[in-house]
Amino acid sequence: MEHFRTILRAKNYAPSTIDMYCRRLQRSGVNLHNRRAVHRHLSSRRVEMEGDAQGNDYRAFLLYDRFLRNSAIPGGHPSYQRSDLTIREACLAQQSREDLLRVWWLCEVRGYTPGVAVAYVRDSKKDPEKDRHRSVHRARCALEKFNIEHVFITDKVIRDYYRKL
Repeated sequence: MEHFRTILRAKNYAPSTIDMYCRRLQRSGVNLHNRRAVHRHLSSRRVEMEGDAQGNDYRAFLLYDRFLRNSAIPGGHPSYQRSDLTIREACLAQQSREDLLRVWWLCEVRGYTPGVAVAYVRDSKKDPEKDRHRSVHRARCALEKFNIEHVFITDKVIRDYYRKL
């Protein structure tokens, strides 16, 4: 497991993500030394059905399966620093009034970063049938309590852009 952690660190995964994935793998009850057992568990739909609301178990097993097969592991975030994207830039990049309001609401009310808010608004429109990583589910959960009538934009530039849409 330590070698797996080292590879994820080298790929710029956040320490909290590495810890979570390793905990989930170890608590799964799957023989992590048996490549077939890991792959069989990944291939079964069990991973998604056993309370894995955010898809963390699936992603952990996907990475670990790739690790065991010596396949390419996708990189994590290039750095652990926050993005330079501002709420204003994120809102001004939206093409519809509702998307703009959703991004604003996710940032101002729910406290998400602008990059995550934009991704959630985009992902919430995708087909949930092809949602193996549970990104659509996470996006829809984040927007679950969104009410267009309770959003008030305090930034004048964003308000003006909203009116033009």
